[in-house]
Amino acid sequence: MEIRELLRLFNLLFSKIREMYGYFNVSQPGISFALEKEIAKELEKMGISGLKQHEILEKLLIQEGATLVEEEESGLLDLAMIIRKNNALKQLFENEDEHILKELPRMSRTIGSVRSFNDKLDLHILRYSYLASYEDFDLFYKKYYINRIKHIIDFEDHILDKKKKALFPVKKEVEEARNKVYEENKIPKHLRHLINVAGYYSHQRMHIRTYFVKGVSVLGRFYDEFAHRMNIGPREARYLMNEEINAFFLENKPVDKQEVLKRMQLSIYRIKDDVPALFAGKEAEEFEEKYLPKEDLDVTELKGTIANKGYKKGRVKVLELGKNIAKQIDEMKRGDILVAGNTRPEVIVACQKASAIVTDEGGILSHAALVSREFGIPCIVSTYKATRVFKTGDLVEVDANNGVVRKL
Repeated sequence: MEIRELLRLFNLLFSKIREMYGYFNVSQPGISFALEKEIAKELEKMGISGLKQHEILEKLLIQEGATLVEEEESGLLDLAMIIRKNNALKQLFENEDEHILKELPRMSRTIGSVRSFNDKLDLHILRYSYLASYEDFDLFYKKYYINRIKHIIDFEDHILDKKKKALFPVKKEVEEARNKVYEENKIPKHLRHLINVAGYYSHQRMHIRTYFVKGVSVLGRFYDEFAHRMNIGPREARYLMNEEINAFFLENKPVDKQEVLKRMQLSIYRIKDDVPALFAGKEAEEFEEKYLPKEDLDVTELKGTIANKGYKKGRVKVLELGKNIAKQIDEMKRGDILVAGNTRPEVIVACQKASAIVTDEGGILSHAALVSREFGIPCIVSTYKATRVFKTGDLVEVDANNGVVRKL
């Protein structure tokens, strides 16, 4: 593609992502958390709190429309059903992931049903692998999907059918179930309105997330192409301002590689009075020292909000932003304590492996709260700094009966 057209498309996408980022990461979470807090307060006035409150809200917040994430999960359930009906595939998926990766293409050359399955799996990857992208332009690869499928093929067909149906709830059934809960618990009209709005926001946020992630994934491909044409590394390209990329190609202005190295070590982007500024290296250190108060991370205990009760001991696995998410999930051991800023649908395999979940952010309506109740594991949210206090490998106890996480 001619460079001016490439830059035009890049600049357009960049501006759209920047607009969406403000809404997605600032505006809407604030609205969601405010609604959640108000709903919890109103329910407590009625004498509904704790687990009972969670159970009621979980039923009331179900939405009838499916998001792209739910469509992806449905596709994976379809693939699992194919395996369950094919003896060659069933035997293959009893092996380790690496063996499956090696044998699946070989078997596809001689067994038509396996070839058909492999084609469908590749198409699924093509459609949805970008869901791994967030801050790090990641992609999910075949091993990730094989690992997920292995976690669901042991379910009986009727359970898989039930899971699939749950992804696409019928509007009439949802409304009837919601009204039944409202009537049984005598929820007043004004609170019903708040809960309906909260459910809508939660559902819309998931829609927006998938579109945002798609944009970030495509942006990553732009950076890879620019890195190739500029003869620099892909990681270095991602630390360039879009103005610098444009100037390189349109004005023959060289990249300041020393400045890029400084940004890679430490950089802070600030917007004040609608004027952006980028600080790097020593300037960034001085800014951090002056304006960003240091946290007290020398603690062994954190308190948070109980999202699902229970108690577990285990080794910590911290999911770090900016690093390959798929690789981190692959390295995680079954029974680890998952510690993350928040959980998202794309880390569902990590949630399945976890014996407990601890997050910096979120509330009783967050993704972490919902999946922990689905999997029946303890969960504590809103610890604010668990990802910075605990390190991968730490032995901790998660006392979700009292909302406390302790390093042992």
